Amino acid sequence: MKICDLFPDNSIQDVLRMFIPNVLHIEREYANIEQHLMNNLDNFITAFPWNLKLENLLTMNARDITMTVHQFSTTDLNRFLKLWIRGANPRLEHLKLRLRNSSKLEMGRTWKGIKYDVAPNAVRREFQYALDRRAITYGGFDIRRMDGTVAIVHTNEHTFFEMFVIAKNI
Repeated sequence: MKICDLFPDNSIQDVLRMFIPNVLHIEREYANIEQHLMNNLDNFITAFPWNLKLENLLTMNARDITMTVHQFSTTDLNRFLKLWIRGANPRLEHLKLRLRNSSKLEMGRTWKGIKYDVAPNAVRREFQYALDRRAITYGGFDIRRMDGTVAIVHTNEHTFFEMFVIAKNI
């Protein structure tokens, strides 16, 4: 379901109560967005800059999350990764954050207290996620959840964080 500028928030709220979508694509600011984060979504996409809080990200129950966000800190990113390693967001297969107006993601603080392996840029990995999407990645940071699930993380220091959950025991 795509939410755009055609309808007011109260109409959107009514429709979302009646029809629980498996894909939610929000193209404009929507005041009640938090009420839909725990739905079992295949895809959750926001095209507008949103003030994402760590608590919001942790309550999301989507396989594929793509968001443009304001003010998501290095500390929150570090906490999210540590909680994911401990089992948070078990349905998550892909997370992409486009960061706007956030402070620089300091790599040392992002990875503080997290065990990871660095894959060289020459290492090519291909996989499928969120039912029908495919990705090819090169390099990245590999982290392992307590249950053996592995994720590949790509980031730069200014505008981008992406995580692909690939498999258990690779």
